[in-house]
Amino acid sequence: MSDRELHELRNAMGNALAKAMTSASVGDLFAHRSGSKITQENPVKTYANPPKECDICLEPVGEVMYDAKTKMGPWANMCQRCWRRNTSGRLGTGLGQKYEMVDGRFVKTEG
Repeated sequence: MSDRELHELRNAMGNALAKAMTSASVGDLFAHRSGSKITQENPVKTYANPPKECDICLEPVGEVMYDAKTKMGPWANMCQRCWRRNTSGRLGTGLGQKYEMVDGRFVKTEG
C-alpha cells in the first residue's frame, strides 16, 4: 500500500481501522476465514474490550472466543468448549460471532 493510499484510507476510515488493515497477518486471517477481501465496506472487526475468562466456566478464553446466544437465551462470552456445549453451534446475526487472537487482539472471523 502506497503512502498516498494509506493517507486516503486513514481519512476515509479513521486511523485505528487503517492501522488494522495494514497488518498483513490480520488481513490474511480475515481473507482466509471469510473468503472476503478487506474493503471500506467490509473492514476488519475486532473485539474492543475482550473478556479474559469465559462467562460460563470462568476459565481463560484462550486463542478463540465466542460472543453468542446460549441455549437458555442469554448471550455470553465463551471459550470454544462452552460454545460447543451451550449453543446451537451456529453463528451469524442473532446467533453469535467467533473471534480469534491475532497480533494480541481478537479479530472477528465468523458470524
